[in-house]
Amino acid sequence: MASAKSVEEVAVEVRAVLGRLRLPVSALASLKEGDCVEIERVTDAPVKVTFVVNDKPFAHATLERRESEHVAVVTATAHPLEKVAVFSKWRLNKERHHES
Repeated sequence: MASAKSVEEVAVEVRAVLGRLRLPVSALASLKEGDCVEIERVTDAPVKVTFVVNDKPFAHATLERRESEHVAVVTATAHPLEKVAVFSKWRLNKERHHES
């Protein structure tokens, strides 16, 4: 069995979701490189980011500009027990993938 330290050092895939929208299938089918898709939001409101691991929200943040970079500043995270569940599911999925 892997030690706790080695599990903490494992990299997991995290998606940063900046927004959601609905598009008709015809619009999706016609998308091509360079197209711009308008995302509805209030222009003065901060851009909200949701970090997703294993299809579950893990943390929330706002997108900010600091010096010359854009950064996501974390505003809330999942409860510690929810975090354990997210990573346990990831570990189970990874183990099943290696068995096949």
